[in-house]
Amino acid sequence: MKKAMAVAAFAALSAASGMAHAATGYQGWWWDASKNGMGLNIAQQGDTMAVAWYHFDPDHSSSYVLLAGKLEGGVLAGELQTASGPPPGPGYDPAAVGRGVAGAGKIRFTSDSTAVFEYTLNGQGGSLNLGRFALPDPRKASLWSYSMTGTGCARGTGSGIAGVQKISSQYYDIFIHGYGGYPYCEYSMVSDRPGSTATYQCVLDQAGHRSWGTTQAHLLKLENRSFTFQYIEQTSFSATQPTTPYCPGDKTWTITGTTFVEDETFLSGWWWDPSQSGMGVNIEEKNGTIALAWYHFDENGTPAYALLAGAQGESSISGSLQGASGPPPGPGYKPSGVSTRNTGTGTLALSADPATLKFSMTFDYALKGRTGSLNLVPFILQELPPPTAGFWNYATNYLRYSSGTQLNRAFGAVALEKTAESSYRLTTHSSNGVESCVYNLDVEQGGGGFFGTGRVACRDANGSPVEGVVFVDRLQTEHGILVFNYVTSYQTKYARHPGDSVGSSGEMGTLTGTR
Repeated sequence: MKKAMAVAAFAALSAASGMAHAATGYQGWWWDASKNGMGLNIAQQGDTMAVAWYHFDPDHSSSYVLLAGKLEGGVLAGELQTASGPPPGPGYDPAAVGRGVAGAGKIRFTSDSTAVFEYTLNGQGGSLNLGRFALPDPRKASLWSYSMTGTGCARGTGSGIAGVQKISSQYYDIFIHGYGGYPYCEYSMVSDRPGSTATYQCVLDQAGHRSWGTTQAHLLKLENRSFTFQYIEQTSFSATQPTTPYCPGDKTWTITGTTFVEDETFLSGWWWDPSQSGMGVNIEEKNGTIALAWYHFDENGTPAYALLAGAQGESSISGSLQGASGPPPGPGYKPSGVSTRNTGTGTLALSADPATLKFSMTFDYALKGRTGSLNLVPFILQELPPPTAGFWNYATNYLRYSSGTQLNRAFGAVALEKTAESSYRLTTHSSNGVESCVYNLDVEQGGGGFFGTGRVACRDANGSPVEGVVFVDRLQTEHGILVFNYVTSYQTKYARHPGDSVGSSGEMGTLTGTR
């Protein structure tokens, strides 16, 4: 599959309902690497699935069909649905969208990353041997669970959470957070070249005692789903005992970890504008890369799609919309016949307003001389079950102050408790080893999860209390993933002058966690 084609995915036009959980999450993009140019996108909520299969019609124009229903025994089967409707732009009328049946399909999942798709489409039968399609992995930032062994004065073992952020073509920042919240260490400008030196500082305890010094990296390796960091740390000073370094001399550590969060934030999934039904947007986000597929109708009323992919900015992605053409599926399909072309431009923008405590996401487009905008909300396949209480590891992706300043990615531990029928308490312990926040929330169901309002109380890295109100745009736990989208408006008070407020400000972000 050509790279531009491999990122395509589409929102379903119809879906079944249900409440049962599926043991495995299959949501994402799938393809048969031997038949690139075609592929499937799967949305899953509980045991309800909606699948978009993108391919090409006999006239070589781009097209898609939809399959929706319940997953039973690892199998999803049903009619392949097609649609027709008006092109996007001024005067778009959802009432003009029509439905039809183009064939039948069955997906049999053989593992969490392999499946077989058998189809009959427009009288032509065939099959695809599917695997998950992976977006490019720039390692802009990744979160890992790790085990760690040390020698010298650092002898022993430990485990926790590590964050890796690529800050240039060769250099990384590495954040190490022990379970229980302490210690927390940051290693800045670590080269991937053996023998390189870097600086570090650690928070040793909740009182904020610190040590810092230099480190020499022997091995930094990021490949597949594994992370290895071997280094010697030379402590030069400790705030615990100013005249005596903490753990004086060299201490040698080896850290080996595996990924458990791959930037699957609340952007990933199927979105639509209910006022312009029949069109929609599918988004996939991993490791700082966003791929978007917009499904719509072309000038003659048949299904079409356009693709947009690139690196995520602070809160948006813009670029050329790519169209495609190629041979229809079936015997004799030749990937070499697939071609792409520019058909317009698109911008996906995410924003949050601390004044109104609301998130919003828009997709603005210019396509073949027509312009317009979609105000996007999640596409719901079924009523989601209430969030599951428990403990999670988390990372924050989209996080910034109301002034627009982008905040560093944070990670740590979080506890989610159910305090009443529709009330929850969410407690975060941040990666800086000091800050923690407690969110007391009253929520109700809708909008892709549970949403509502509440109060937030934090203590920042300086020990100053932070209090305010919070709006929850989504609180959801499913398939071992916790998603918490929020906007806060708060006041910070100096710890030494508890009665003096330093003014109001706001923050907005998304917290994504895994068990």
